Amino acid sequence: MIERIFGDGKYKFHIGYDEAVEWERKRRKGLYPTMVALLAGDWQVADVTEVVRVAMIGGGSDPVEAFEISDRYVRQRPLIESMQLAIDVLELAYFGTSEGDAT
Repeated sequence: MIERIFGDGKYKFHIGYDEAVEWERKRRKGLYPTMVALLAGDWQVADVTEVVRVAMIGGGSDPVEAFEISDRYVRQRPLIESMQLAIDVLELAYFGTSEGDAT
């Protein structure tokens, strides 16, 4: 789990097994291809938004709150502002660490 200042506060982000299954059900693609696409610059807009939303839920945020926060600070802001967070969350899910863990 990582904790980051995001939007209007400090939030926890985590993608575990249950969140990965939710991602695959909703997006109809795996998390790993999503991470590869984000790293390669070949991503879809919803990839960034949904990684943040699902990771907030995995970090303990209420699903409604996660939707509202991701809507306000991902959908209504330049996507590049949330890209690194999405990448860090996916690296943590796969490798157990993220280069951005220290922040």
